[in-house]
Amino acid sequence: MIKGLLDLLYPPKCAFCREILEKGSEEALCSDCRKAWEKEKAEKCRICGRKHSACVCDQRRMGWTVASFHLIGYTNRSAVGSRLVLVNKDRHLEKVSDFLASELADAMKGALKQERMLVTYCPRKAASRRNVGYDHAEMLARSLAAKLDLPFEPLILRQGGESQKGLSYLERRKNAEKAYAFDPSKTNVIWGKTVIVVDDVSTTGATLDRCAVLLRKSGAAAIVYAYIAKSNRGMGKKT
Repeated sequence: MIKGLLDLLYPPKCAFCREILEKGSEEALCSDCRKAWEKEKAEKCRICGRKHSACVCDQRRMGWTVASFHLIGYTNRSAVGSRLVLVNKDRHLEKVSDFLASELADAMKGALKQERMLVTYCPRKAASRRNVGYDHAEMLARSLAAKLDLPFEPLILRQGGESQKGLSYLERRKNAEKAYAFDPSKTNVIWGKTVIVVDDVSTTGATLDRCAVLLRKSGAAAIVYAYIAKSNRGMGKKT
């Protein structure tokens, strides 16, 4: 009754084009935008030439990263995937976060031995979290953990640092070293386990790599990266 009334007042809409969806729909995208999303997933990484879901750039950069999964290239706001990333970051829409987590989970299932594994995330700045009221990467990580039937555990602490936007490759890495720390109370939780580290976008990989180093030094056996989009702006840049 209440849900039906809410659907009348606030009908479900496509997260990209805002087309009104069928009454009671839990879908994040309309059929046309879903087709566009699938085409974007079929595109190839500019560096390794593989589909984004099979990209090996992260493993080449960080040899002990046992696997890395992402879905699309982050291009511009006119692309469906890029818009979903922005919506997930700035608007608290659970159906978008769940959709992205489901897509990631589908890409990961069958490729990992889900033994002695857990899921964590790269936390956003405290000020950003206060401004929007939530942490988008945490939402994504919690949903992904549920879909993979794995435990979720916050392991990384955010301790300042600048925004990564606009920084060079080297500046991003130096900034990440200052911005993140491992929660020392969680050593027993991760010892000998494989940790899936979740974020929304990777540009140079500085944030994911820093979190991975911290986790490995604290006892994790291996690291898996899971994020939505690889930014084309960071591909191949070392300055």
